[in-house]
Amino acid sequence: MRKWTLAFFILMVASTSAWAADSASNRKDTLLWIGYQPVGVHVPTVAAPPLHMGISLTDNFVFGVDSGEQTYTDTVEGSDVSLTYSNQGAWARWFVGNSFYLKAGYHQRTWDATGTYTEVWTSTYSTATYTAKANIKAEAQVASFGIGNIWLFDAGFYIGADWFVAESVLSGKHSYTITSNTGIDTATAQEEFDLMGQTMNQISGLGGAAIFTLGWAF
Repeated sequence: MRKWTLAFFILMVASTSAWAADSASNRKDTLLWIGYQPVGVHVPTVAAPPLHMGISLTDNFVFGVDSGEQTYTDTVEGSDVSLTYSNQGAWARWFVGNSFYLKAGYHQRTWDATGTYTEVWTSTYSTATYTAKANIKAEAQVASFGIGNIWLFDAGFYIGADWFVAESVLSGKHSYTITSNTGIDTATAQEEFDLMGQTMNQISGLGGAAIFTLGWAF
């Protein structure tokens, strides 16, 4: 399956490159870029696919911003839980060929979630379940560097892919407020919710690959 997937991407890149062989010339007539990143192997992106807006500062240098937000809800053990993830940032692309570019970015990624920690104690005669719940907030500032291609067609439509993105959390913070506790040791609950906040910021700094962009340039 992996071989077929790799072959598909190679064929797509090769054929698309042929269709948009004059991307560099098309960039000379372009000022504004509008795009959307619907898919990719990158949790911070696919968790809330962002909209992009960029401006050409030169034929080979584009500066832009992007923003995405998504709320997820579910029911766990009879209680409604939710998670809101927000991703805003700025980026720059420097084209060093017809379609190949180097990319740098800076993003602020925030999580606002309800967290639940459960312990089950079993004895010879009974089973007891204890639950603690908390509101958890996490925020991370993330720097990223990557490489990719954008093929710009004569009509203004473009297809792009960040083939590889490396990211690093520059700074992060998290907090939590315990809203209920039916019998879990307070120190244990605090440790678990603190770990959840740390994990959210770690996710914000994950790298990725094959992050695709579709859009229009004018």
